[in-house]
Amino acid sequence: MSLSSVKGQDVDELSTIDMLGAVHDPKMEGDARNVLTIVLAQRDRLKLRVGVLEEELMAEKTKQTVLQTEIEKVRDDNVKLYGKIKFLQSCGKFIKLGSVPAIAYSVAVM
Repeated sequence: MSLSSVKGQDVDELSTIDMLGAVHDPKMEGDARNVLTIVLAQRDRLKLRVGVLEEELMAEKTKQTVLQTEIEKVRDDNVKLYGKIKFLQSCGKFIKLGSVPAIAYSVAVM
């Protein structure tokens, strides 16, 4: 079969569908169906996998948000505790010297 003629007709006179029908190979159709089936199955598996991964991603983002909030709370608590420790250390020095009244110390600790 030459490029210039298909079944004795001139290529310029044939439509694309006619040309495809003329060079149609039945074995190719079965192979194309098999390939199509394989590709569609892969696509479906990938869609499922993407769905699972998106769910996992959302769960991890939620977990990260919760952990970030917890980190911020712990950091704030540490800053407050550090301030209280420094205050108590400084008050302890003054109490030993007798310069801070006991009432001021008890109010500051509460």
